[in-house]
Amino acid sequence: MRGADVVVTVTPARDPIVMDGWIAPGTHIAALGADKSGDQELDPKIVQRARVFVDDIRQCRTDGEINVPLAQGQISEADIAGEIGEVVTGRNPGRRSAGEITLFDSTGIALQDSATVPLEYERALAAGVGIEKKMIST
Repeated sequence: MRGADVVVTVTPARDPIVMDGWIAPGTHIAALGADKSGDQELDPKIVQRARVFVDDIRQCRTDGEINVPLAQGQISEADIAGEIGEVVTGRNPGRRSAGEITLFDSTGIALQDSATVPLEYERALAAGVGIEKKMIST
């Protein structure tokens, strides 16, 4: 991970597997694996020094990457920069400087899946890739 511009984690880890010393200034981290209470992929020091965005604060506080640092008092909800929707709509700036570490804590929201799946399906059709299968027989 040393020298990476982007780090994506998608594991069921219960203890940190990404250490603070591995993350350089300017790195973006997408933490996707921690999705239940007690899961933790990142060294809490990373969460403390990053500008943290979540997909849904109500969900992430108990099930996301921030759940352990919050429960252990290493960060507070005031340390969370906001929800990703605020960045997308321009109401909240994302990265504010080239050296700032940004972290997106995603536990997954069904509404996001419902919005993006049709788009990805249309893109796959247009590109002529993939295999179409019926998931539910009628």
